[in-house]
Amino acid sequence: MKIDFKKAVYYLLTQKYLSEFKSIDGLSQHPDGLNFEEWLKEKQLIEDLNIKELEAKAKKWDELDNKISKFYDEDDNGNVDDGGDLSDIGEVAASAFGYM
Repeated sequence: MKIDFKKAVYYLLTQKYLSEFKSIDGLSQHPDGLNFEEWLKEKQLIEDLNIKELEAKAKKWDELDNKISKFYDEDDNGNVDDGGDLSDIGEVAASAFGYM
């Protein structure tokens, strides 16, 4: 049996969060009015998310993926024409992060 740990942790955290709910004004609510993300932050389980920083990093990784994938393009027969070696790929990666 294979366990999807990400889903398992999310499920367990959600259950813990929901276990703190109380009936307030006839509605099931968190007593501190916290939504799930705020609750995670309060419990110091996640840090404040900087969306712009995450988007910039994702863009950089996507660009690097695009550059490296060109070393592994397939021809019409399914053969890989890498057009370079691991040293070339290393240079592309190092350059993408400002090391060269």
